[in-house]
Amino acid sequence: PRGIKGRKGTVIGIDEERDLRAAEHCGVASLFLQPIDNLVEIAPRLLGEVAVDELGVRAVQIGGPSGTCIDPSQFNRTIAFEDLATGGSIIIIGEERDLLRDYVLNFMNFFIEESCGSCGPCRALTVILRNKLLKILDGHGTTADIDELYTWAGYERAANRCGLGQTAANPIITTIENFRELYESLVDSKETFVSTFDMEAAVAEACEVVGRVPNVQVHET
Repeated sequence: PRGIKGRKGTVIGIDEERDLRAAEHCGVASLFLQPIDNLVEIAPRLLGEVAVDELGVRAVQIGGPSGTCIDPSQFNRTIAFEDLATGGSIIIIGEERDLLRDYVLNFMNFFIEESCGSCGPCRALTVILRNKLLKILDGHGTTADIDELYTWAGYERAANRCGLGQTAANPIITTIENFRELYESLVDSKETFVSTFDMEAAVAEACEVVGRVPNVQVHET
């Protein structure tokens, strides 16, 4: 079959009848022929002939970084322009992986590097979204940060010219929609604002140069 050899020996290709052929070497070393509209249901089986709920699949990323990240409750959805559109890329994410740091953060860094910089929202807002995500991942976020992240990601989708810019926030949008509990587990809902700015660290180099001792006053909020 037509296809591309991946780093782990996987051969994937789509022929004129929109069938997917895959030879997966880490599970069942065989050749599969499956109508693409059922791929989500059979994709985890490419890793071994066991039930989907026994595979420990946390999520499936449909359509690469620009696509949709779905949870196990949506594995029976249809791959089609009317539902889950994809150019053929499917990423199966195991429960042992950190979905937000290993995938969402990685995808946002990818879009930052790939942006041509022509559109302001793609050039600047993608970085702002990545930094807001890092704030949450580093334990400095609040529930309001999650809401802001989702709202700002919607601006990114609406304000850019090309397809890359319009979908650059999809990793954040689709994971907040389908895995919000992962974000909420990292924030303190009782806090309304958590500052990540360290004044003492910011003036440390200057104080060392002029021989002064930092005098940073902490204001109670």
